[in-house]
Amino acid sequence: MLQRWLSRLARRRASGPADTGAADVPVLTLPGTRSVSRSAGSILTTVGLQDWIASTPEDYVRRALAAASDAGRLRELRGSLRARMRSSPLMDEAQFARDAEGAYRGMWRTWCARAQ
Repeated sequence: MLQRWLSRLARRRASGPADTGAADVPVLTLPGTRSVSRSAGSILTTVGLQDWIASTPEDYVRRALAAASDAGRLRELRGSLRARMRSSPLMDEAQFARDAEGAYRGMWRTWCARAQ
């Protein structure tokens, strides 16, 4: 049985692509106009899987059919997704915290400078 997650089917759940990547399940996505529909594309780009991002509905179907017909590639991908996720910036909590702290610090400094 082919296991894949078609992100267009779960538009209201932005964490879905990260959850499936951590579970070694490939995600195919077609980004839309809302941010939740683009989260899968962002995650896929970060882990180096831009070829799993479709640009049109027709491209989505083409990519889904190609993925379904390449069992070897899916097997390899399923065996590497968890490691890709773990080694990506998405899972670097310490760096995320440093970046968030730096952003807060910058916003505070900007606010203080305007308040004077």
